[in-house]
Amino acid sequence: MRNPIKRIALIPFLFLKNIKHHRALIKSFSPKYYGSYALKGYFFYDVLSFIHPAKFDIIHCHFGPNASKVAMIRQLGILQGKLICTFHGHDINDQREIQGQYNYKYLMPDLSAAICVVDYIKFKLVSLFAPKYKVYKNPVSVNINQFKLKQFSSEHSPLSFISVGRVIDWKGQLETVKAFKNISTQYPQLDFQYTIIGEGPDLDEIREFIAINKLGHKIHTIGSKPQGEVVSQLQKSDVLILFGRKDKYQNIDAQGTVVQEAQATGTPVIVSDAGGLPEGMINYVTGLVVPENNTDELENAILNFYNNRDQIKTMGLAGRKFVEENYANEVVYKRLFEIYNQMIENN
Repeated sequence: MRNPIKRIALIPFLFLKNIKHHRALIKSFSPKYYGSYALKGYFFYDVLSFIHPAKFDIIHCHFGPNASKVAMIRQLGILQGKLICTFHGHDINDQREIQGQYNYKYLMPDLSAAICVVDYIKFKLVSLFAPKYKVYKNPVSVNINQFKLKQFSSEHSPLSFISVGRVIDWKGQLETVKAFKNISTQYPQLDFQYTIIGEGPDLDEIREFIAINKLGHKIHTIGSKPQGEVVSQLQKSDVLILFGRKDKYQNIDAQGTVVQEAQATGTPVIVSDAGGLPEGMINYVTGLVVPENNTDELENAILNFYNNRDQIKTMGLAGRKFVEENYANEVVYKRLFEIYNQMIENN
């Protein structure tokens, strides 16, 4: 509840209504559990959501901060079950997340399993605070049925490139635009279109750069789009680019699910070697990996598809097969239930 007056005013009524659970509710205000978050009454409402004792086989949370809340609620004795958390990247990469109010000191002792979407996160979690035996890898799945394989054509021109995601420093869209600017300057005869889908803090700077360099006829920023339109744009595009990088807060891409979504449509990918991005494709088979922050190599990778247009189809078909075998719902869910069963058997 965001309204602070209403949030505080309702607490006495809700406390009396649930008076038989007074011990847990009183503890929910202790800064020992959640600092100022508890003192302001937020944790009280979290606890209230689970105030009626419940027992589950598995409690599966996504993102570390959510699991931290559940771990503390469990310590109040009102929620039972094996606790599992899937870490997606931001919740373990961003130093502000780790060092801020959502710290993980209550989580790890209570966690039965930590699932990481890529090995990069798995190794980082182990190096920070998680026992290796508790850590598993299982990626975010892709619904293959929503990402139909495109119809390939070698006749159309210009080549079309696309980036999809939050427009922010660690996604690398601005550096990608600069790479296309260099290509346009050095090879003015090359005909290309580059489309950026997404919103974010770097979007205005990118649009200004495009205007200053008179690239508006080749580079387009079209804002956020619903998934159906994203799929359509991926199918129309020749190559996806995700030139990820680490920002000042250590944010970096983990799985970068759009990389698998693009491959599912038969679109080859260019990714940097930042974070877990290279794990989500096969270099030289379903796309190309370039060094983080190396725009020269990014330009070379882009030019490679001009000089070898046949790779668009061969890599695209290989990418579809790769995603079907490793990221399809049934593959990922099977692994997830294997982890669930292992947790239950270890009871």
